[in-house]
Amino acid sequence: MGAGIAYVSAQAGMEVVLLDTDQANAEKGKAYSEKLLKKALERGKTTQEKADKLLGLIKPTTNYDDLKGADLVIEAVFESRDIKAEVTRKSEPMLAEGGIYGSNTSTLP
Repeated sequence: MGAGIAYVSAQAGMEVVLLDTDQANAEKGKAYSEKLLKKALERGKTTQEKADKLLGLIKPTTNYDDLKGADLVIEAVFESRDIKAEVTRKSEPMLAEGGIYGSNTSTLP
C-alpha cells in the first residue's frame, strides 16, 4: 500500500520519502513506480522525461531523519499496534510545525 501512496503522491508533484525497515524493501517500493511508469511509457501515456522526473521525487530510505521537516507523513505499515506505535513514535517528531500525520489503517487487532 505504501508504494502506491508514494506513486500517486509523486504523480501529484510531491517529494516522497519512502521509508522501510531495510533498504531493499524501500527500493522495492520505488520499483513499483518504475513498473507502472514502464507500462505507461509502452502505452504512450507518458514520456521518458516525465517518468524520470516522477522517479526523481521518490527517495527510498531506512533513515527516519530523512522525514525531518515533512509537511505530511502517511504511515502504511502492517496492521500491528506495536509496529504502528513504534513508527508513529519515530516519525511524528520529524514533522514540520503544523504538519499532518496520517495512518493508512483498515483494522487493528
